[in-house]
Amino acid sequence: EISGLKPGTPVHVSGTFDSIVDGLMFTGRLTAPFVSECTRCLKPIAKAWPADVTAFFPYASEKSSSKAYQSKSRHADEEVDIIAGEEESEDSYPLLEGGAWADIEALIRDTFVEALPLQPLCRPDCAGLCPQCGTDLNEHPDHHCDEPGDLRFAGLAALKAQLEADHNH
Repeated sequence: EISGLKPGTPVHVSGTFDSIVDGLMFTGRLTAPFVSECTRCLKPIAKAWPADVTAFFPYASEKSSSKAYQSKSRHADEEVDIIAGEEESEDSYPLLEGGAWADIEALIRDTFVEALPLQPLCRPDCAGLCPQCGTDLNEHPDHHCDEPGDLRFAGLAALKAQLEADHNH
């Protein structure tokens, strides 16, 4: 499950597949309904979230399917080169049924895992909530809280006041 996207929610996919020598190249835009809450002010967020994507779907070949790794030497104590096959590339996805179908489910998942924010905001300049009383600072930008701060820090506040008084004298 991807945070902010409900399982089974439809994703709009638009783009094109271009045939190249080794496979198909997909270039397009994915758009999914993103539902979450702002991490600063806790307001609900519900909007369409677009993500541009380019992905490679290689044609299956006997060479890549039977031999994804090559070694430089057979001796355990010598240097070994490991060469990954095309299907192990970061932005590479397999074609199905001999290249007749492109399964884009993994592409959608991978794209939105990277594209969606870990700490979503209702807007970039969200001021959040007052740490003392919880007032929404977006709605009340001139708010100054008269509530006492966190009582766990009361001893430090008293020490600060004493140090400031000693410094001023």
